[in-house]
Amino acid sequence: MRTPLALVCTLAFATACTQQGSTDPDDNGGATAEYGVLFDSSVVHRLDITMDASDYSEMAADLSALYSGGGGGPGGGDATEDPMYVPVELSLDGETLSHAGMRYKGNSTLRGLTQEGNRKLPFRLNMDRFADDFPETDGQELLGFEELTFSPNYKDDSQLREAFAAELFASFGLPAARWSFTEVYVDTGSGPEYWGLYTMLEDPSDNPFRQRVFGDDDGNMYKPESDWTGFVQSEFEKKTNESAADWSDVESSVSALHASQADAAAWRAGLEASFDVDGFLTWLAVNSVMQNWDAYGQMAHNYYLYGDPLDEGRIVWIPWDHNEAMSSRPGPGGDSAGTASEQIFHTSVGSNWPLIQRLLADEVYAQVYEEQVVNATTGAFAEDVAPARLQEMHELIAASIQAEEAGSTTTSLNGFDQSVSDLTAHIGSRHDLVDQALSGQ
Repeated sequence: MRTPLALVCTLAFATACTQQGSTDPDDNGGATAEYGVLFDSSVVHRLDITMDASDYSEMAADLSALYSGGGGGPGGGDATEDPMYVPVELSLDGETLSHAGMRYKGNSTLRGLTQEGNRKLPFRLNMDRFADDFPETDGQELLGFEELTFSPNYKDDSQLREAFAAELFASFGLPAARWSFTEVYVDTGSGPEYWGLYTMLEDPSDNPFRQRVFGDDDGNMYKPESDWTGFVQSEFEKKTNESAADWSDVESSVSALHASQADAAAWRAGLEASFDVDGFLTWLAVNSVMQNWDAYGQMAHNYYLYGDPLDEGRIVWIPWDHNEAMSSRPGPGGDSAGTASEQIFHTSVGSNWPLIQRLLADEVYAQVYEEQVVNATTGAFAEDVAPARLQEMHELIAASIQAEEAGSTTTSLNGFDQSVSDLTAHIGSRHDLVDQALSGQ
């Protein structure tokens, strides 16, 4: 089977990664994806956004409508549709675009910040969203990218979890999005206002990601809301090939997962023909060792899937949304409860999370997973490596965080100052927990 284009990293720091395929042409316009510029994680970028005051007001009214009544509201559920796009002018480190599209994004994060009255909201840019109104922007890209997302690092005093987790996954060869820190200034008619420091992220549904990781961009990309207890088409939202009524790749994976395990070898062969099992087990090990409750096993979201045409359509697991990584789930029943084996080896997981339960019930996959758990404590998550990287990132963004103001921040200065120490202690505790789990305590 074909090996996807992968990150080549030193074990010490994921910033030493070089990316194969990072200059592949984007089919939307033949531009070159400038990874070395846009996702240079050694600097803090600056993004300026200019929009009409009336559009800004309309965005606020749209949010209010989405998160009130049946659309969510305080303590309510997620909005039933995406927020609206408005046209904006962009300038990223001097690279300018006109008539790009901007909208708010997210569910619980967007709802929480909206209810707090915080303007540091997560958002998405689509560079040719308004091509119907402005034909000259058809296929427009920013340094080779048509779409970008911006995370405000909600519930993260360190402002590092999103970036560090993505870097960590990438260091273990997983198809994680590239990222960089970006100061965002927005002018809604009264001059530029600092909305704060964001983590700018590569969008997995954009062509450059698929070219970089897989060497092709023709497959089905999904952003699911599914626990895999069965195939429900509506739970696997397509982000590419939307007009083609074909979910056969992911449907085959779900069916293979639920096939009889009476003949274990035959079951494994059937599953591996349609699903990248090794990639999922690697993700599960790294995710479990660092601790990330807001992911599969606790939540039926925060991942993408790609049916890779160059690997006979096999489904590949893509990690996503890590602002609550390396933290315990709040409230009773959080994922800090239970024994070390329950937390690391998921010995109490039920059939409601079949990708974990059925794979780890197989003795071959259980052994592979244990090896991946051990591996996940090395390299970028080693106790003598990770704290130094976190400190380096902390120092890079300190001035940007200190410049944030009330109503446009998702951290506290005291929490930010203490965050590297807290994360270092967390890393040490996870290493101890893995040791306990391996020894059967």
